[in-house]
Amino acid sequence: MKYGVDRGEVLRYLGYAGQAMEPALYDRIDGIIERCERELDPKSTVAYFDVEVHGGSDAASAERGEASAADDLPRCGAKAGDAGRAVRGRSESAPYVDVLGASLRLDGFDIVEHLRGARGCALLACTLGAKSEQELARLKVSSPLDALVYDAACSALVERVADATEAQIVAQAAQQHLYANWRYSPGYGDLPLSVQPRFLAVLRAFETMGLSVTDTDLLLPTKSVTAVVGLFEDPPAGEKPRSCGSCHMKEFCAIRAAGKVCHG
Repeated sequence: MKYGVDRGEVLRYLGYAGQAMEPALYDRIDGIIERCERELDPKSTVAYFDVEVHGGSDAASAERGEASAADDLPRCGAKAGDAGRAVRGRSESAPYVDVLGASLRLDGFDIVEHLRGARGCALLACTLGAKSEQELARLKVSSPLDALVYDAACSALVERVADATEAQIVAQAAQQHLYANWRYSPGYGDLPLSVQPRFLAVLRAFETMGLSVTDTDLLLPTKSVTAVVGLFEDPPAGEKPRSCGSCHMKEFCAIRAAGKVCHG
């Protein structure tokens, strides 16, 4: 399957801000994008569960408001996970989500709000596989510039794989007359990275895709994504109005291809 990685996305990962570039460099970038799409074999998996949301009410919001400015969490990365552990440590009544039948607990104010009112959730994982790691290591030795572009192209590609996987979830939800919100990954907000080992175990991601975690809870291969998507009986409250034109999943949307929409 071609995922249609856009050169503009790769340039964004490279930190491009309108600088002058030689045409040969554009061709080089396009060639590496094409190689990634041709040579790599992305894999993904999805599992569906019921959920129970605990806490995150006005009282929980007040508790969060008492946190110091240091707890104004970043959107991703290890620091978000570390801060999430600190939030949980302050109170036994901190909010969490039980993923029923999976022995999986998702801690944090943000994931509780993401899944508040949800009937269930979809857990997803996707990866570009070990070959992406091996090729990147080789290029770092033979051609640092190509390695830089290859790394950015892989980042863009795995996001497209996640988009396609999310589109499948949205389409499956629509068949069940349910609405899906957007994917939310460990490390966002105060959902800690420490959930990753159990998250992957629930999905059997190592057995099916070779996806594991390091001792610091980072995904390996690095070009991988895990996420949670909420499933609702009514359109999720508080979400911005959706449109097909601005949707990041539109190229993969089975609903749109059938002349329908998942919103409105």
